[in-house]
Amino acid sequence: MPDEIPETLRLRGRTRHLQRAFIPAGLALLVWVTTLIPDPAWDRPVLLGIAAAGVAALLLGIRGPARGIDADALGVVVTNMVRRRQIAWAELDDIDFDVVHNQGGGTSYHRLAFLTARGVVVAEAPGGSPAAGSPLDVARTRLLEMRDAFRALDAEAPPPAPPPGAGRPRSVELYRLLHPGGVTSLTITALPGGAAALASAGGDGTIWVWDLATGRRVRDPLRGHAQEVTGVAATRGSRGQPLLVSSGRDGTGRVWDVEGEATGAVVRTSSSPLSAVAAGSSDGRPLAAFGGDDAIVWDVAAGATASGAIACGAVRALAMTSGTAGTDAMLAVGGNDGSVRLWDPTAARPVGAPVVLHSGPVTALTFVAAADGGTLLVSAGGDGRVQLRSVARRDPAGTLLTTWMLPPPVLAVAARTDEGGRLLLAASGGDRLVRLWDVRAGVELGGPHRGHRTLVTTLEFGATSDGTPVLVSAGTDGSIIVRDLARMTR
Repeated sequence: MPDEIPETLRLRGRTRHLQRAFIPAGLALLVWVTTLIPDPAWDRPVLLGIAAAGVAALLLGIRGPARGIDADALGVVVTNMVRRRQIAWAELDDIDFDVVHNQGGGTSYHRLAFLTARGVVVAEAPGGSPAAGSPLDVARTRLLEMRDAFRALDAEAPPPAPPPGAGRPRSVELYRLLHPGGVTSLTITALPGGAAALASAGGDGTIWVWDLATGRRVRDPLRGHAQEVTGVAATRGSRGQPLLVSSGRDGTGRVWDVEGEATGAVVRTSSSPLSAVAAGSSDGRPLAAFGGDDAIVWDVAAGATASGAIACGAVRALAMTSGTAGTDAMLAVGGNDGSVRLWDPTAARPVGAPVVLHSGPVTALTFVAAADGGTLLVSAGGDGRVQLRSVARRDPAGTLLTTWMLPPPVLAVAARTDEGGRLLLAASGGDRLVRLWDVRAGVELGGPHRGHRTLVTTLEFGATSDGTPVLVSAGTDGSIIVRDLARMTR
């Protein structure tokens, strides 16, 4: 071990000594309630409440000071109020900061979150600021240094021989990632040099950027939203540089330079939460739509609104096409009433009347190009229905092509046309399974694919820098699964 790296580390909260005072307070409450039991003036629910408060105070006084983090050659032990978790160095992927919000929705303090393939383990203590050089940031750095050092020592030892006949089945999964706080949205963007990257938006108010081929995080998390990031989409700037646009529950819409600063420029501010974002283009101009109580369209290259506010009512889901010469862009807006409406994003003008497609809220929308050059719209709803329709400006109501029924709610859909001309559609419902269909053949391809322990909130098709096609899914537990699409479709 290098001399500057400790062999053991013990971290505790700064209030642990004060918490011991809860022991006599809890005992006093319990003694007091025993004296009140014979008194008929005290109702039983009140007595039970006092007793529960006494027990809670005792637990806090006994368990509170023990909360913290212990690290040694074997790994990390996280002791919380109720549970104690041990994490081996070999399974620790990363350590990030988990934000704790106050009652007003702002940031109160941060804690350390340990990322493993089994999930995220958040240490209740110690807490503090994530600023560079702060005690919490120093603790994170020391723990990661210990992980790397002990892993290096383990690597010097010869590996044990595998048992006879042992082997690993070829899986459709390439790798898994973890984003603390749950994932709300995914998008595929680019890195310097053209490599494909995956951006994940989370309930912790951050956006993480990963190398899609390797699963490695390529930069520090993008921070700026004070609350949950509800959506993220990829676009490009005036110089062709990769950009991300995001919507937040804090009412802000932001534009981020993937290669630049970690705080995105605020381009929309709303007094109510923003629920969705979508990216597209019109005549080569990159556009971004932000939805909340209404929607606005932002001209990304010009740095200004492309039109007035779109008075579409409360927005639940958004999708936008990329218009080219002779083809106008379209913006699809899904609402809580189950309706979908098409808009001209640059003129803030509706294209036809709203069409009710679902008996519950519209939870996801996506456009995909048809084989004949037309446009298809996929919608998903809280009613478990997934619909595929052909749409056009001259026929905004469109023609229903196919409907699938899944266990409700369906929160995630994705569609793409592969190199062989097959129209692929992926969706996930209340059973947490990812399903993939060849739409024209009318068959489900493999699966259903398991892996998520909670609802899948987002799906995204993409391809790594070496051309490997992938399907990425993510859920409310923060797990991100990257699957090899070619293996899924065999």
